[in-house]
Amino acid sequence: MSLPIYAADKIKKWDQFTIENEPISSIDLMERAANTCTKQIVARNIFNSAVIFCGVGNNGGDGLVIARLLHERAVKVKVYILEFTKNQSPY
Repeated sequence: MSLPIYAADKIKKWDQFTIENEPISSIDLMERAANTCTKQIVARNIFNSAVIFCGVGNNGGDGLVIARLLHERAVKVKVYILEFTKNQSPY
């Protein structure tokens, strides 16, 4: 199964459009996205532990919410928060 990968600036624009037009707060949008993602992860996989790598910012927040939701489903979760500066590269 392949999933499309979208640029961060495009996702920010979609988030902002949703926040302005639903209306929904940024934190509630994050919860909604993480709930949907967690349901998809759980429906497709059988596991009792997970490792989640989070960046900083809203996408990192999504990862933390997913970690919390998995933990609430009795999944043992380990979270790593990664921060890259302009002098570092993830590659």
